[in-house]
Amino acid sequence: MQNTVMQIGLKLISANGYQIRNIRRYVKKCSACLKICRDTEKEFCPECGSHTMFKLSYTINPDGSVKYFYSKKFRPNLRGTVFPIPKFKGGKAKKDMILREDELLMGGRQHKWNWGKQKEALDPQTLE
Repeated sequence: MQNTVMQIGLKLISANGYQIRNIRRYVKKCSACLKICRDTEKEFCPECGSHTMFKLSYTINPDGSVKYFYSKKFRPNLRGTVFPIPKFKGGKAKKDMILREDELLMGGRQHKWNWGKQKEALDPQTLE
């Protein structure tokens, strides 16, 4: 909450008398192609399309340089290295793994995706 208040531009001091000096912001970094994406809502990398994005915090120093904070406990995703990825089964009630973002738009998933967007468009608060 203090971070949000600082981003608005208000001065804030806690009950203990401490003040936040640096505002933490977040980005997503792809562990496959090592590209940084500023949109934190993305699940898939916009460059390579893989599902290997992880959250990374950063601060902007007074001189304008960016400092990234990597977790010391970070463990890379080992999905697909121990056991092979199962074959696609197909059919109407399939529960296949989604490996790329464009697979969300294939088949019946596109209808479900568009249906969710339609519900948001018909929200009474947005119509006012």
